[in-house]
Order: sequence, then structure tokens, then C-alpha cells
Amino acid sequence: MSRAASMLVVAGLAVCAGACGGSGRASSALTAPPTLPPRAVPYLPSSFHTLTDAALAREAGAPTLRRRLRVWGFVSGSDRYFQGESRQLQVVDSRALRFRTASGASDFVSFVRRHASTYLGAYPGLRAFSSRGRTGILATAQPCTCHLANPAFLGVVARGATVTWLEINGPGATARRLRQLIAAAP
Repeated sequence: MSRAASMLVVAGLAVCAGACGGSGRASSALTAPPTLPPRAVPYLPSSFHTLTDAALAREAGAPTLRRRLRVWGFVSGSDRYFQGESRQLQVVDSRALRFRTASGASDFVSFVRRHASTYLGAYPGLRAFSSRGRTGILATAQPCTCHLANPAFLGVVARGATVTWLEINGPGATARRLRQLIAAAP
């Protein structure tokens, strides 16, 4: 192959790599990890957005969480939020968080375990939980004595460097329903 032909091949590969987002490793780290697809809860409208370390710290009311997420190797996160009126579920919050290491993902799950009341109110019930080889916690909000109050459940599990988060609420919310939906989450 001539030098000119070799340079054309190299240039073509560079253009292809640029169009495809570079190397698979670099682009996968920057791509938002997948959540439950809209078809998983077809009766509720949903929206999708990326999650940042700043947003996660703000939500937890823990400014130091942002620094911890960086130490734990937080890379990217995504959230698909379903909400609407239904006799089944009214809120489904599906998240995926990607870390550089399995240890970082495990550290985040431990943080949620220690701070579950931040997400579900005072004294949530906690127990070990697993789904499809992912391990973590299942938290249940304390029942409210309010008229028409709905139960809330939160499952947070990790496998490798990925955390899967699922929170559900509504008249049909049960631990069993959470198990079914989290099993469908990537």
C-alpha cells in the first residue's frame, strides 16, 4: 500500500472514530447509563435527564456528598421520572449511576442505607435486597395515617460499577411490584 493510500485509510478511521464518539471506552463513560424505558410503565408519562454530582448532593441535602461522589469515582448518572394519576403507580423514579469502580458504587449504596430517611422520611424500614445479581437495600417509608396516603418503596442495588435506583409510590406500590420493575431495569 502506498504512503498516500495509508494516510487516506488513517484519515478515514479518524473521521469514523470522531463520528462514532471516539473509542468505546471513553464514550461509554460519558454516555448517560440506561434506566427503565418508557414502555416499562406505559400508563404514566415520563421525562429523562442526566444527573450530576451537584444535583445528587442537593437532593440529599448533603453538600459533602458531592466531594464524596468524586472520591468514589462518580462518572455519570441518568434519571427517568414517571408521574401521573393512576390506580396502580403514580410515581416511578428510575435512576442509573455509573462509577469508575465497583467499590465506588458500593460506597454510594452504603451512603443511601445510612441516609435513607433523607429520601423516604423518618424511620424507613430497611432490609438487604438483591435483584439479578445486584445487591443493596430495600427501604420502605413509614405508613402515613393520612387519608389516601400511598406507600413508598426504594430499592438501590449495585453490580460492578453501576448503581440501579428505583423508587415507586401509588395505590399499587408494593415490595413485590418494586422487585418486578427493578428486575426490568438495565
